[in-house]
Amino acid sequence: MATPVAITLVAPTPPSSSAALTGGYEYNRQIAAVRSAGGSSPSGADSPGSPAGHLRSGAAARYRWVAPAHLGSYLSGSGGVREAVLVDSLFFAYSQLTLPRRPPRAPVALLCHVVPWEQWPDDDVSGSLAWLAGAVTTSGATVAAAAAGLGRRGCGGPVLAVPPGVDLRRFAPADAEGGGPPAGAATKLITVANVRRDKGHLHLMEALAQLTHHRWRWRIVGDLSQEPDTVRTLRRRAAALGVEGRLDLVGSVAGAALVGCYRDADVAVYPTLRESYGMAIVEALACGVPVLASDVGGVAEAVGGSGAAQLLSAGDPAAWVAALGRLMACPGERRRLATTARGERGDLRSWDDAAATLTAATAQLVSAAPSRL
Repeated sequence: MATPVAITLVAPTPPSSSAALTGGYEYNRQIAAVRSAGGSSPSGADSPGSPAGHLRSGAAARYRWVAPAHLGSYLSGSGGVREAVLVDSLFFAYSQLTLPRRPPRAPVALLCHVVPWEQWPDDDVSGSLAWLAGAVTTSGATVAAAAAGLGRRGCGGPVLAVPPGVDLRRFAPADAEGGGPPAGAATKLITVANVRRDKGHLHLMEALAQLTHHRWRWRIVGDLSQEPDTVRTLRRRAAALGVEGRLDLVGSVAGAALVGCYRDADVAVYPTLRESYGMAIVEALACGVPVLASDVGGVAEAVGGSGAAQLLSAGDPAAWVAALGRLMACPGERRRLATTARGERGDLRSWDDAAATLTAATAQLVSAAPSRL
């Protein structure tokens, strides 16, 4: 068994508050907040992405923010780190990124939230990455792509999967199941995803436009500033299809308000065209909300065979029309699925489990890396 190692998880300083709410930053925040023994993930009282409280003694990992332009010098000097560094792949979205000119003294691995490499740098920026000990991805489905991307740049180290967890204390159903919505009430749909082309909002809009004989409302929770053109296109298309009055773009929501959005929904819908894992999908299930999601990337791992989730072909309006139509027409089926989701909460992976897996994976990568200490 590999000897446990101390981990410093290094991520780029968020350029805005909305960046701190993305899945990658939330993964880092939760991992860093889990105590290595006898602890659990935070309840969400801390501000999202805030480093405050995440460097406390006994944490599974220290969490450092470093400006992309300073990453090279940080790693070259080991940043005061004695044992292992996990560098977030989010750094590669920045043109001002610098990488070390010589192999760092501490073993360094890459934490990959996004695969395939939409953020991967050009060769003239990255050069050889042979100094990396390997990488961690957030799902088994992305391991091969990560290994191929790293291999093209000289890193032949292992690539290991460490899926996210979910905070079951925070993401939980309302105390009482209740009797469901009144007869004839609109089906309340929710998508928690930043509005970008790859999240498939436009594809779902086309499907919903074929279901106007049912009563429904669609709430989209997520950042609206990343792709303003996509937001405008979505609004214009909704107007052209005559369903703009059923669409609610609420922007980024966090904390108790986010939990409240989940609890208020009848069905969570995730029409994404690609997804490394799908943390929001698991959050919805933890809140007792049935899920319809695209069968792409690591989504199948996220739902884990849940009886409250159905996977559909991405970008196939006919499949979505059929599945949504069945649920809209049958409130009893929605209630049955919600009851199933509640009963399966104990099967969901916790952040404590994820942190333990990450420390073990990092130890494995470090043990395979050449020592420079």
